Amino acid sequence: MRVPGCLVSRTGYSGELGYEIYTSPENAERLWSALLDPGQSLGLRPYGLAAVESLRIESGLIFLGYDYFPAYTSPFHMNLDRMIKLEKPAFLGKDALAAEHAAGITHRMVTIVIAGEEAPDYNTPVYRHGREVGRLLSPSAGRSPTVDRMIGMACIESELIEVGTPLEVALSDGRTVPALVDQYPIYDPEKTRPRA
Repeated sequence: MRVPGCLVSRTGYSGELGYEIYTSPENAERLWSALLDPGQSLGLRPYGLAAVESLRIESGLIFLGYDYFPAYTSPFHMNLDRMIKLEKPAFLGKDALAAEHAAGITHRMVTIVIAGEEAPDYNTPVYRHGREVGRLLSPSAGRSPTVDRMIGMACIESELIEVGTPLEVALSDGRTVPALVDQYPIYDPEKTRPRA
């Protein structure tokens, strides 16, 4: 089946090699059928945003409006140092970023592995010995199918980011569960999959 007016982009928000296909609303159903029908014979099946969200957290990809709020969240806290070129002659916000960098980065984004099967809520506190040291930022922490563990992304105090650091995460009923800092990102840290 031929679907006119499509734009294919080798992009995605899953940390995997992906493609996005854009078309006009009137062609959407034809496009869906054109992809789905041959895909079924290959054993492929559609999946929803929950699967993409799980992959995003495994890959340590930041979600604007949940993990990062431009002009409010420090890009250093989100491990975006590689995007900041303080040696450039001038750019908007350079002085503030340089001052923050010189004073020391107070928080960093990490992957945490959470004990049990209960997923904590978004923006729940993360503790170390009963003292709040950060927040769970991923909007949908949950079981990672790739590493087969309950994971989430949290922004915590910089001195606690070493892999293996024990933490506690609050649950909605007031209990806390143990958690450990793990590699960030926990899956494909060199980002070789999207470049395959």
